[in-house]
Amino acid sequence: MKKNKLPNVTSILGQDSIIHKIEKRLEEIQHLATNLGVRDIFRNKKFIEIFTAHKLGHEWNDKSYGADAYEMINGREYPTEYKSTQDNGNGPNSFQFHWLSENKIEKIKACHNIYFIITRGVTILEIYRISTSKIIDLISEKASGSISIQGCKNFQLPQLISLGAERIL
Repeated sequence: MKKNKLPNVTSILGQDSIIHKIEKRLEEIQHLATNLGVRDIFRNKKFIEIFTAHKLGHEWNDKSYGADAYEMINGREYPTEYKSTQDNGNGPNSFQFHWLSENKIEKIKACHNIYFIITRGVTILEIYRISTSKIIDLISEKASGSISIQGCKNFQLPQLISLGAERIL
């Protein structure tokens, strides 16, 4: 059996001790999230959506379906879509829209804005906002045109900026 290799700290504390500490901290995080009403903070990086909604003053959605959050614009509530990607030190990866069925496209169209979040680990580095109307046609081009969830559209940050995305954090 191949053994996982962690930094030199494992030679001092032992791998089992480190894994146990991680497990205990994650359990504590899950307990805190449950107290907030978050059922599964780790599913699909739900914590990034919650952190983003908090920073932007949006109301986050705890359900595993539907809008990621809701924002108030001129006294009206709109669903919002959040897309996140990691910056591994070489710049952010692409932002991806998956499962682009007709139903998914209609849900995206209901959003006034879409937010793009760049993270490093669990830390939000930057947030960009773009009006859905500026990119919905590009997303729709990749839709399956049916109930099929096969469609996918990727965006790179420079492309989003050229389409009108503005950095808000």
